[in-house]
Amino acid sequence: AFALYQTMPLGDQRHALVLLDGLAAQGFRARPVLEAALLHDVAKRSVGLGYRTGVILMNKFSPTALARVARANPNDWRYPFYVSLHHPELGAELAARAGVTEPTLTLIRAHQMTTPAFQDPLLCEWHRALKTLDDVN
Repeated sequence: AFALYQTMPLGDQRHALVLLDGLAAQGFRARPVLEAALLHDVAKRSVGLGYRTGVILMNKFSPTALARVARANPNDWRYPFYVSLHHPELGAELAARAGVTEPTLTLIRAHQMTTPAFQDPLLCEWHRALKTLDDVN
């Protein structure tokens, strides 16, 4: 998992460490939630600054624009918008290929969901803490 983390741009690594530190400060010590903090945005590693700026502007001024612009074809110039939109699922796939296991994969996949329907109260607690920190950082 750490090797995958190291493939992320430094800004994304810093963001992940802020979340990791925030979780640790709240008393979270379990590997799944800490690993998810480090890898939750790993799929965005290939999305350049120009595209990220475009995503921010679209989300601010026309929240439905990103879905309209995004294309799933990796050869299309709009593919980075697709990656931004679907990075939770794509990140979980990358993490799985790197040997990361459940429940970390579920946390990565669901980190942007407002109210996922988890049956496990601990998973709910981890998700809520991760999402709350991610939303403010």
